[in-house]
Amino acid sequence: MHRNVLVIVTTAAPKCAENEELSECANPCQPSCQSPNRKPCPTLQCSSGCI
Repeated sequence: MHRNVLVIVTTAAPKCAENEELSECANPCQPSCQSPNRKPCPTLQCSSGCI
């Protein structure tokens, strides 16, 4: 007998700082106020976060 299991995980959207907005596909290696000299990502990446 086989059982199918569906798992749903939800998380609260992060709170972005002033002058930032939430993006579903942001480059995680782009410069920021905290890391203005961040090196570019070696490959194209996409992650959800504040930009």
